Amino acid sequence: MAQVKKDEVRQSILRAARKEFILFGFQGANLRDIAQRADQKPGNIYNYFKNKDDLFRGVVAETLDAIETGMQFIKDWRPSEIQPAYTLEDERRTLLQIIAFVDRYRDDVYLIAFKAQGSSLSPLKEELISESKRVFARTISEVVNFSGGKYSYTPSEFFFASLNRYFLESMLEMVRLEMTYDDMVAYIDEMLVFYYHGLLALMTQNP
Repeated sequence: MAQVKKDEVRQSILRAARKEFILFGFQGANLRDIAQRADQKPGNIYNYFKNKDDLFRGVVAETLDAIETGMQFIKDWRPSEIQPAYTLEDERRTLLQIIAFVDRYRDDVYLIAFKAQGSSLSPLKEELISESKRVFARTISEVVNFSGGKYSYTPSEFFFASLNRYFLESMLEMVRLEMTYDDMVAYIDEMLVFYYHGLLALMTQNP
């Protein structure tokens, strides 16, 4: 019973912190105000979280885990006889999963992207761009090598970094504009045709 009570208090603090962080960002959030929102004494927060940064991470923990899982899935993919490269349908399915993720975790994505300045999560966007650039470049290189001459050119890492930045910034802008799920899907369908066929054009000739 005591553990249940502790879990209830922890969740109450997290809910209060989420509201505070959304309103004022990490830097502007005040632990005393969070405690008041949660109907707790300020010192009680430290029984559950080390500091404000730990609390901020606690608020978005589920989303951070989902991002890590998604990145690992991308890292693990390799071309094979069954799937030598991503088809347009494969790409659309993957992008729709990303859109569904963004739609589900809108508040957390908003917090991480626009309200994390001053926290340990403030570098996360650049870290994701850098990591996805390396993974994307390696994956395309493997597809080119596996293709037996069908594809002959691997674009530069700078190209992949620019492409990934454009994609990520587009996702964040959709969140900032509070676009509906259907509007996000419509935009993704536009972007996908441009991206997919443009990338194939690069891979099949040396510019």
